[in-house]
Amino acid sequence: MSDRSRLPWPIWALILDGVGTLMLAAGLYGMFGGDDLVFAEIVDLRALGIPLVIFGVLLIAPFVAFTISHARTRR
Repeated sequence: MSDRSRLPWPIWALILDGVGTLMLAAGLYGMFGGDDLVFAEIVDLRALGIPLVIFGVLLIAPFVAFTISHARTRR
């Protein structure tokens, strides 16, 4: 197997990034979605907006840090 077929990022970082992106999007939707939220009767995202954004950014941070360190070592 060649090194070009390998994924340069670890799978755990990609999974955390995906979950963090979804949490960030849900938090921003809850904060700026307005009064006519789609799932307002099931889950009130307005109260959870800021915690979702914070946890989403914290989950995205390892992927960003790994990508930056990987780009610096490739030089």
